[in-house]
Amino acid sequence: MGFKLFYEHLTGNEWERFLSHNYIDIIHLTRRNRLRTIVSLDIAFKTDRWSLSVNEREGGSMEKRILLDTSTLIHRIESIRGYEAFIRDRFKDRPKIEVAYENLIGEPGQVFKDIGAFLGVDDFDLGKITLTKQNPESLEELIVNYDEVYGLLKDTKYAPYLNG
Repeated sequence: MGFKLFYEHLTGNEWERFLSHNYIDIIHLTRRNRLRTIVSLDIAFKTDRWSLSVNEREGGSMEKRILLDTSTLIHRIESIRGYEAFIRDRFKDRPKIEVAYENLIGEPGQVFKDIGAFLGVDDFDLGKITLTKQNPESLEELIVNYDEVYGLLKDTKYAPYLNG
């Protein structure tokens, strides 16, 4: 049994209660491109669509295009980094595996094999996994004010995110 928990789902007190359960194994799913994390999250809030099955029809990118607030964008990127560090620190003494979303999409067989080994499960049937990438479009297609975002990030350490 498992569940997905976003970094911001719990208050400080709720995190403390959650952390008191020492028997929980952690699969920490991260994304190397944190700008893509923000774009995906904002699209999910806009469309109220949090997953997509290969059996479902998806609307075009124009329906899900978003406007990013550049006055808070760098703070949002850095917040994700902070949450990742929080999880790594809080669960450093617990069974944990870290999975990069980009690896999961690129090499699902290997990633699920690694997760299975971590959980002690060896009978994953990849053919039964029907979830697919929701936002495969380029960032330029998904972000209404891409030029503004580009101008903000192009000369920063976050410039590589613009290529994803």
